[in-house]
Amino acid sequence: MNVTLDGQPCTIVLRLLGGRQYLSLSKSGTVICDNVLIQDRSKIVRAAYTGFTGDLVSVDLQGGDPPEYTGWGERWVLVFSSDA
Repeated sequence: MNVTLDGQPCTIVLRLLGGRQYLSLSKSGTVICDNVLIQDRSKIVRAAYTGFTGDLVSVDLQGGDPPEYTGWGERWVLVFSSDA
């Protein structure tokens, strides 16, 4: 999906690999992170040196499990947190 986060044009790709969810993020065509394992309430970008402002976090609305492909938008949500 393409989305603007805190004024940053971003592309987010979710992948299912071996039964687990992974996220890749690009900002203006530059890879920020690639195939990071998504865990509940764990920061995904985790690296200020990339130049990306903020971070992404998956939140399980019914507990603390890592996301499953079929539950996005209902049980699991992807949340952007700005540095501000």
